[in-house]
Amino acid sequence: MMRRKLKGRLENLGLAGLFRLLAATGASGRLEVETREGAFSLGIRGGRVETPEPTLVKKICHCLDRAAGSFSFDPQPAGKPLEGGVDLSAILELCRGPSGRDRKGFASDIDVDNLLAGEVSTIPGPRETRIHLLPTTVPEHPLEDLLSELEKAAPEELLFAQVGVVTGDPRPWRGWIEREWRRRGWELRLFGVVPDLPLDRLDALVIHHRLTVTRVGRETQWLELLQRAAASERAIPVVWVGPLGDPVWVARLVEAGASFLLPAPAGEGGAVWQSFQETVTRVVARLVQSGTEKEGASGQPAAQELVEALVHGRGPGERIGVLLQLASGALCSGAVFSVDATAVRCRAGFGFPLSTETPVLPRGIAALETVIRTGRPQRSIDPAAAGSRQLARVLGVEDLPAGLVLIPLQSREGTTGLLIGERSGSSEKELEELILIARRIGGVLLGP
Repeated sequence: MMRRKLKGRLENLGLAGLFRLLAATGASGRLEVETREGAFSLGIRGGRVETPEPTLVKKICHCLDRAAGSFSFDPQPAGKPLEGGVDLSAILELCRGPSGRDRKGFASDIDVDNLLAGEVSTIPGPRETRIHLLPTTVPEHPLEDLLSELEKAAPEELLFAQVGVVTGDPRPWRGWIEREWRRRGWELRLFGVVPDLPLDRLDALVIHHRLTVTRVGRETQWLELLQRAAASERAIPVVWVGPLGDPVWVARLVEAGASFLLPAPAGEGGAVWQSFQETVTRVVARLVQSGTEKEGASGQPAAQELVEALVHGRGPGERIGVLLQLASGALCSGAVFSVDATAVRCRAGFGFPLSTETPVLPRGIAALETVIRTGRPQRSIDPAAAGSRQLARVLGVEDLPAGLVLIPLQSREGTTGLLIGERSGSSEKELEELILIARRIGGVLLGP
């Protein structure tokens, strides 16, 4: 584990989430917290602390629901296991007050003095969560068949990124590239070589000019198209493919807003064209991903640094286990999915049976794709929808529960996974805390 002191702001990672994270990772070290309501310090060993004095518990309770302040954590070797003491998550439960669905915040909503009249050491620890990890190697599964099935049954449940291609000859753009883009959740929209194009609903645009003569006499119109794309509400990225031997023209393309320039391939077939298709696909993927909203990513670097230090040296299964242990406080069942370029794959879960035969879903299912592309959680999903039935098969259940929530797991690159689960009897406040911490650090815990 890293030995240097790690610092952060409570605006980016709240104190309740920090306590749960330190408990779930079994962290050891010294935590120092400063808020307007006061400051305190805790020596932590294996996610537990010595039984605190009532005055300290009262101070912690008063600080827990504060969104302003700072913390620092100095990681230290675990040493001998702490005998007795209490789990950090148990302190949270004490400050929550009486159990029940309508619990609200922390100290401002409860009578701390009455709570402290009892023995602090009798605080119950967190419930044991049985986490089921799926095999790292997944069986072959016909994702194209699942997409076709959904397209026939309920096409309105599909959400594909719209990628336009302007080309004088559409034939080379069909076949491999069309299938590959569909697997990625993109729909190829072909246009003829005219600069007056409808940009509405496009997520990216590729302009392919094989020869310089294609643009001769229409330079101004093509540049205006690039300017319109850059100035659109969604700032549509444009890949310009064409002859790049004229430095003056290249400079004008860049000034007009071209996102990426690629030289036109020599010929439109064979190995050269195949290599070009793979290159343009990687470029478009990067641009489409960069356009994904990252609402949960604000203030992430410090939070990510802390998480990376806490889980340093642990395997992917242990990292995901930490995430699910955090989720178990607000969910009675949950599953973690990784989001790949061409699939959404279930990695682990608790409470759900989970299917080992059907562990993956295709990209393009609207209920999932909306969360992936916007970075915003979804608090409900129609259990009767065709896409919901596919998700239910992966989770190993007949029907999705009504209280299902979908939470994006975000990293610096955008949405890299999903936490999907059924709400327990927890309060709205506890769900909000889970959403906040999962969005900001879930992508790190899901990483390799």
